[in-house]
Amino acid sequence: MKRIISIVIVGTVVAACAGPKLVPVRMDGQRITESPVLAHGYEADHTICRGETQKANLSKTKHYYGGVAGIAESLDQAQAAGDVYAGCMAQRGYAMVKEEEAEAKRAQYSAVASSVAGASPLATGSVTKQAGR
Repeated sequence: MKRIISIVIVGTVVAACAGPKLVPVRMDGQRITESPVLAHGYEADHTICRGETQKANLSKTKHYYGGVAGIAESLDQAQAAGDVYAGCMAQRGYAMVKEEEAEAKRAQYSAVASSVAGASPLATGSVTKQAGR
């Protein structure tokens, strides 16, 4: 009986820790499905980032805990792997957002990209070579 109660409790904890589904959104506001070129670029970026995540998982020291400690360790490793993937995708121009917020976030990124494209160049402190000098 104790074993059944333990299994139910552990199952509840694992289900509660499973976060919302995250989906990629391009930071320039374009839809990944807008063109075959964007879809192909996403597939390549996704594959690269999955590989980076796998490398990160392989480099971890494995701990062999039993019971709740083992589950906590697995959840920590899963979170770390998700962080590696999200960071890799961010380097490639994608934000990982909650699925239900994806369209709103894409529209926000699109509006920012449009306003930046129409604005005058910003002074960033960098030095550029001017013509004739």
